Amino acid sequence: MASMNKVILLGNLTKDPDMRMMANGNPMTRLGLAVNRKWLDKEGQKRDEASFFNLVAYSKTAEFLGQYSRKGRKVLVDGRLQTRTVTNEKGENKTYHNIIVNDCQFLDYLPPEELERAKPAEDGGSVAGSADDFITG
Repeated sequence: MASMNKVILLGNLTKDPDMRMMANGNPMTRLGLAVNRKWLDKEGQKRDEASFFNLVAYSKTAEFLGQYSRKGRKVLVDGRLQTRTVTNEKGENKTYHNIIVNDCQFLDYLPPEELERAKPAEDGGSVAGSADDFITG
């Protein structure tokens, strides 16, 4: 039987992008996303709840998000859930859950002054690192 791993989220970015180049030369961008839920409880009181997600993008998607993302922007994310377990220096296992971004659409506009800042830097604006640098939240 077929399987599917698909996540679609609509929310606001919780931090500016962290874009780095991996050892293989490909870009990777890490972001945070908040998704809000509102409902009425049994007593008719309005309730709010926020869920927070770690987003990781690679290649062209990473470049795009690294260039145009800003904290607070509203985005629609299409991706897949990835779970990784890492053993730290103490020998303890820690599990991390990330959304690997396949596609992302901005649902707001970047002001003209922000668009000017979003132009790529001469050096690409990236920092060397490895995929493991992005495991921890």
